[in-house]
Amino acid sequence: MGILVAFKGDEIKCFEETKAYWNAMNFPNFLKLTLVKPIYDKITASSIDNNDLYIGNLVVSNDLRGQGIGTELLKSSFILGRLRSVIEFY
Repeated sequence: MGILVAFKGDEIKCFEETKAYWNAMNFPNFLKLTLVKPIYDKITASSIDNNDLYIGNLVVSNDLRGQGIGTELLKSSFILGRLRSVIEFY
């Protein structure tokens, strides 16, 4: 169906993120992601503060796109973020 991986700035830990990806995808895609993502994150996520929510990935199955699933995942992440005192969303 869909997956959204997000972390609050003070919770971003490589191991936890890797574990979430491992549980959500097949091995070749996992391997690509774990090799490329750290480099990308170093460039783009270096200014995430403790009270920010970083949305790293949002994916919806091809056959289910256009049905609002991604929108609902984003809305849910905003609600959860606000409950956890998130100030900014990235």
